[in-house]
Formats: sequence, structure tokens, C-alpha cells
Amino acid sequence: MALLAAYAVPHPPLIVPAVGKGQEVAIQATIAAYREVARRVAAHRPDLIVITSPHAPLYRDGFFIADTPEETGSLAAFGQPDERVTTRTDLPFAEDVAARLHRRSIPSAGAPASMADIDHGTFVPLHFLEETINLDSVTVVRMGLSGLSEADHRFLGRAITEAARALGRRCVLVASGDMSHKLKEDGPYGFAPEGPKFDRTVAEMFAHGNLEGLFGLDAALCDGAAECGLRSFQIMAGALEATGEPFASELLSYEGPFGVGYAVAMPGGDLGKLAVGEEARVLTYLSVTENGIALFGFLSEEERALFEKLIGVSKVGPKMALAALSTFSPAELADAIASQDIARVSHIPGVGKKTAERIILELKGTLEGGMASLFSQGEVEPARNLAVQGATEALLSMGFTSAEAEVALRGAPEDAGEGALLQYALKRLGSR
Repeated sequence: MALLAAYAVPHPPLIVPAVGKGQEVAIQATIAAYREVARRVAAHRPDLIVITSPHAPLYRDGFFIADTPEETGSLAAFGQPDERVTTRTDLPFAEDVAARLHRRSIPSAGAPASMADIDHGTFVPLHFLEETINLDSVTVVRMGLSGLSEADHRFLGRAITEAARALGRRCVLVASGDMSHKLKEDGPYGFAPEGPKFDRTVAEMFAHGNLEGLFGLDAALCDGAAECGLRSFQIMAGALEATGEPFASELLSYEGPFGVGYAVAMPGGDLGKLAVGEEARVLTYLSVTENGIALFGFLSEEERALFEKLIGVSKVGPKMALAALSTFSPAELADAIASQDIARVSHIPGVGKKTAERIILELKGTLEGGMASLFSQGEVEPARNLAVQGATEALLSMGFTSAEAEVALRGAPEDAGEGALLQYALKRLGSR
């Protein structure tokens, strides 16, 4: 056994409901992606999870590696001391990694007493992993970043994989790190042009698996973007490199809570139809607003078409539309609207009588003949046109020109949805 998989994740404390107190609603895309990561980690059945965090103890000339049998932490620094987590440390593994570093003359150390608690860069990933994994059944080794070179961070990653292989561990690596903190003028850190440029650059690398590109990035770009994840991602790159095997890279989500976001969300009913390890064809709809970009997925054209109609209703957003499609099948919902059944429509979570009346008032004419009428009226744009339009809008939002987007999308598979087209375009753009 050795390294089974690696995931790069962010760590905003407000993603934990007790801290966010409702603010987390604005980053549902990140939450959905995090839960997908947690589901995939559980499917690997690891016995060891390594988490690299920018907020673990940071040493100028060496790396922090957890060296106590147990670690405990809370979100007390964010006003929630009762949000706690405890992990068991794999000490033989930690010692093996440290020994490999020392043979290369790279120091390592445990945490000083003042920084012994689990940091929030580690806590947030554990918060989601706890939903799918019993933390008592696995060990967790927390590691920090350092002031050392990129090559040394790469070597730490290689040491993680080699130690896991030598000790027969089933290891998953979680590289915790935020992208740019400077994506929007009214955000907590303001705006800098390096912010979106850095995020676009790294997103391209993740999209087409060019992790080598994480090394040698312009220092001014990284500093100006105020990122805190690059070195964590470099450790991940070194760990994957050390497996000696090819790996598939997937941009599962990209979101800036105070800037632009991109992610995939699906109705609950559809998610329940998907199984780990099985391929599925997902139709998508890209929503582009001033608050962000969100990619919504559906297993049928009927669902996507009705979703588009629902979000066109006054005061009905994507969240409520997904709730509607998680409550009823497209045919059931269309019939309820066409028959002006206020009571049935009110069964949708978050929909009261007045909202149900508004949905019926604005859609009853369109759905008078049920779902069949929606398609017979010629109101559904061909899927290919929607996909190209959506992928183009996403590329424009990431700073590419319309000409660049057009060229990048040429030659894409005819049956590709927005998500696949975006991945295709980012790979071509990243290889220029």
C-alpha cells in the first residue's frame, strides 16, 4: 500500500455552521465539493490521513510533524469552543517521515506548547471527513509548511508517500490551503489583480494535471495574491510524483466566497442515484451572477429545463429550485403547477403559500400541458448550444477573452456538457 489519493481543499472557518451562522449559505458550492471529497476519501478505506496545513506551526528552517499520541483542537478562536475534534497520531509513520527528512538535512519538530492544538486549517477538513469516516478508526498526522525551498516541500511530499509504502499504510493526503485572498474590492482583504490571475493559473493546473506548474511561479504574483495554499499543494505534488504512477486530476470546484465561484451542485434525488466508481452522464446548467458562478447538474433534460423555468420566477433562486426537484419528479411538479395545486407546491422546503402562488402564477401557462408542453413550445435551447454558452461564460469570468474561449473550445466532443467543455478548454489554454 502507499498513497491512495490526494485532495486540495480550502479551510474557511465560516463553512462550519456554528461559526458561519448562516453565512455558509453563500458558499454552498464549496460545501458540496467538500462533501464529495469526504465521500471519496471514505471510499478509499484509508487507515491514515495526512493533512498539511498553512496554519499548523510554521518553522523558518524545518517542518512541523505531529509527535504526540493524540491531538485535540476546537474553533474557540472563532467563538465556538464546543466545536471540538480529537485525532490519534500514527507515531511510527511520523517518525519515518522525519527520518527521511533528516537524511536530507531537513529539520523537523513537534509543536511548541502554545501551538499544540489542532489548527483551523486542519479542523475544517476533519469537520467534513467526520461525516463519512469514524475518526477513531483512522490515524491522522498533521504537518506544517516552512520557510524552506519549493524543492524541500516537494521532498516532504515524496517522504510521505515513501513512508506510507514502507509501512504498508493506506494513506490519503489532504492538502489544506486557500487560494487568493484578494478577489474583490469589498472583500475582507480587498482586491489585487494578482488575485484572479493566481487563481486562474492554479485552477488550470488542477484541471489538466500539470502539477509541475506549481513550482517556479512568479513570486510577485504569489505575494500579490495573498495566497496561503501553494506550498501545501507543492507537498501534494511531490507525494503524487513519488507514487511513480500516472494520476487523473479533476477540478472538482473553485469558489471565492468574496469573489467569483465555480462548482457543481445537483438535486438530492439525483445524487442518490449516483454510485462511487460508476460513470454517469450529467447535464449541466451554468449560472453566472455578480456573486459568483455555479454549475448545476441534472440526470435528465426534463429536470434541467424545469430548473431553468423555476429560477426565472421572481424570488426563486437555484437553492429553492433544487429543493423543488429533490421533492418532486419533473412530471409531478409540472402537474402540480398546471393544476394550480398550491398545497402540493407548498411542500417544497422553503416554499410558503405566497411563493407557491407566485410559482404557479408565473409558470402555469408554460406548463399547462405538463412537461410535454415545455418542450413542444420550443423553449428549450439545444443542449450543445447551452453547453458552449455556459463554458464560454465561465472562461470569460476567469479572465480569458472571447477569442481565446472560442479557440479553446474548438474540436471539443459534440456530446460534452458545460463541465466537460470547461475542463477541455482549460487543458488547451494551459498547454499554450
